[in-house]
Amino acid sequence: SGARGERWARFGEKLRRRADLEHWAAFPTSFERLARLIARIGTGPDAPATICVLSGDVHHAYVAEPHWADGTVPDARVLQLTCSPVHNGVPAFMRLGFRFGWSRIGRRIGHG
Repeated sequence: SGARGERWARFGEKLRRRADLEHWAAFPTSFERLARLIARIGTGPDAPATICVLSGDVHHAYVAEPHWADGTVPDARVLQLTCSPVHNGVPAFMRLGFRFGWSRIGRRIGHG
């Protein structure tokens, strides 16, 4: 976002692109806006029963339910449905990263 200056912002964006970081953690402002939108639409008498967020191109397939950090829980059930439509070859260094991320210690570090 440029909080540390334009030079660091350019460096960070180059690094993000080289590492193929296209997940929500790379875009926290957009993620927060989407979460607030989902919470607003999913709450109240006219809220739908379920809100599904569809995504893909992440080399994985999963269904996840969010935990609302601020304690706000919408009335609607919220699900993220993720599936890559095309099988992409995953480089060895990324496979190692995935394995670490799926490990107990990796999950604890990520959660922290």
